Amino acid sequence: EEEAGTRLFSNFYVIRFDGEKLGPDQHQKTFVYREPGFLRIAELSTKFRERYLRRYSEVEVYSSHTPKKDMDTKNKVYIQIFAVKPLLSAVGGEQGVSKSLAALQARSLNVDRFYYESPFVAPGGDSADVSAVGKKRTILTTRATFPYLFKRLPVAKKEEVEMSPIQTSTDLIVEKCAELTKELDSSAPRSNVIQQLLQGSLLTQVNAGPTAIAKVFLGGGSALYPADDVGKLRTTMLQFTEALKRAVAWNKTYIDATQLEFQTMLEESLASFTTMVEELAGVDELDDE
Repeated sequence: EEEAGTRLFSNFYVIRFDGEKLGPDQHQKTFVYREPGFLRIAELSTKFRERYLRRYSEVEVYSSHTPKKDMDTKNKVYIQIFAVKPLLSAVGGEQGVSKSLAALQARSLNVDRFYYESPFVAPGGDSADVSAVGKKRTILTTRATFPYLFKRLPVAKKEEVEMSPIQTSTDLIVEKCAELTKELDSSAPRSNVIQQLLQGSLLTQVNAGPTAIAKVFLGGGSALYPADDVGKLRTTMLQFTEALKRAVAWNKTYIDATQLEFQTMLEESLASFTTMVEELAGVDELDDE
């Protein structure tokens, strides 16, 4: 499935050009390019560098979300390249992140909004504290929709949305859940991928990862956050727990004797995590309603 998605569908990149020699149609212009799913950013950068070096003596290709400062645009051509994702629905932790073949196809058709994200830490906060880490989502809108006659479309609009720490954490859990579900639902689940996801979710430090997110935002301090955001995180955490149960059960059928200790650790951690999430989410209260 992964190979099929890579073969059939697309990656999207923002490419900005700076250089007076390029002329007014390209200088200081930003485009979204649609490229084959197998083409990675390193290959794309090399391709553009070689193409423009045939016409201009000095070309610099760089990958960054912000344009370079102090550019010598009179004598040199600068090409900024970075990856973006199609924005399929609402901002704030609800956008489609499933990587099934249907979702991969949907994200390549009739799309004109793309996004990239930059994390930030609240003033005086610690980057290791999930309650202090948010992110800025930048949304770019193109002048038409992909697929298009040409592989690139100019950017017509740029918006910035700041996501709070609880929204940022919910988004992270949504992505983890989608990755795990996508792998489990594939025709040939990869044990190394599933085990890496399980290890990163269940065998992290007590004050890190999903455990920290649940304790900080669903625990005693939940009243500090908007009720809607807490509700979304609660639902997402319960869905994530079900995905973890599936993955741990799948792993048990796959492992050999050399991984029995690892499986035992996963099962013990899953039991503790499930109990914690259900208590913090008030599962008994929800069942009584």
